[in-house]
Amino acid sequence: MQTSTPNPGSPIPDPGSRIPVKALVFDAYGTLFDVFSITSLCEELFPGNGTALAAMWRAKQLQYSVLRSLMNAYLTLASFPDVKPGLQRLRAQGLRLAILSNGEPKMLQSAAKSAGIADLLDVIVSVDEVKMFKPSPRVYERASSHLNLAKSDIGFVSSNNWDVNGAGSAGLTAFWIQRAAAEPPEELDYPAARVVHAITDLPALVF
Repeated sequence: MQTSTPNPGSPIPDPGSRIPVKALVFDAYGTLFDVFSITSLCEELFPGNGTALAAMWRAKQLQYSVLRSLMNAYLTLASFPDVKPGLQRLRAQGLRLAILSNGEPKMLQSAAKSAGIADLLDVIVSVDEVKMFKPSPRVYERASSHLNLAKSDIGFVSSNNWDVNGAGSAGLTAFWIQRAAAEPPEELDYPAARVVHAITDLPALVF
């Protein structure tokens, strides 16, 4: 498995090692949107326990209707700092860009608009269309349908190992974005074609 480096001054990989794709599809939460950006709100609600509550909310995301205020916070999640410039560079290279997420459509649309990246995306696809969740192959097939591209022409980017494995098993070229340096790769049947540390690493790896 090849790994890119987060050093912005690192040399661009040899063009022969780049992966030909016509579009990149991104998971949303934890990949583009920083789910822990709600920590400050958690701290306001429960002083001294904000970080722990944010971690619990991530682990139990959307489960059992925890706090409406936190649900509303997902409408305005901040994106990671590398997201917008990375998407802009990928767009400049002529790639089509999309989100494919287990999230609810309204939440995804609102988060993309709030983060200032909605205009960089061709489409935002929610699992609501098929009434099942990733890693079902039927979900990843929606990316191909919406973009009108063969699955072999689509790259999929996620911070979740299980999502990378699901995309790979469905026929997409998968990229794992390692948001946490301490997070080890999982030994799954369909490993990522490349490992990156930021969206801005991607332009040098695809064409």
